[in-house]
Amino acid sequence: MSRHAVGASSCFVIAITGASGAGKSTLVKALLQILEDSGAISFDEYDPRYVPTTKYPVNITQWVNEGADPDLWETPQLVADLHTLRNGQSITLPKNKGVLQPTSFILLEEPFGRERTPMKNLVDFVIALDTPLEIALARRLLEIPDLPYFIEHPQESYPALLQYLRNYLFHSSRELYLAVNARVYKNCDLILDGRKPIDELAENVAKMIRAVSM
Repeated sequence: MSRHAVGASSCFVIAITGASGAGKSTLVKALLQILEDSGAISFDEYDPRYVPTTKYPVNITQWVNEGADPDLWETPQLVADLHTLRNGQSITLPKNKGVLQPTSFILLEEPFGRERTPMKNLVDFVIALDTPLEIALARRLLEIPDLPYFIEHPQESYPALLQYLRNYLFHSSRELYLAVNARVYKNCDLILDGRKPIDELAENVAKMIRAVSM
């Protein structure tokens, strides 16, 4: 019997994890086209800039050195919204992204999988994208000039690239990804090779999800 069958919810929540640039958003978009009656929600949508109740560690280096406790990344509104969706009610997404109706499958971009305590009983299945960090970094950098803001302000894309690299090297972004991945991989349900074609990954994931959610 699947974990989903044991619970009372009619909503199956799939957390997709991985470093920035690992392919989480691309996989989610592909799965939305394949999985019938599915919706998506993202950890990044609940950034403290948009949701005041969200709290992140101030010093990433210190956070990593002190054990990389996932619970120090607090997103009470995201937790509340997942509860609401699992109870069969709609939510209003942050950043004016509209209303999300409850669906049979919720695709959650959540870097910690079910490692954060409030998520343990909300996430049914965890998929980790194992993408080499140098590939993830290259993907992320290539995305920057194509972001809407930098299309309008192309002169600022180069400074943004430099700042991203400085954060990666000198403000523990790389160590953050290593610490989180090491923890998530121990308890996830499926690890995927993030270098493989996205269509292949999505088809395989969809088959598995349909099987385990029955």
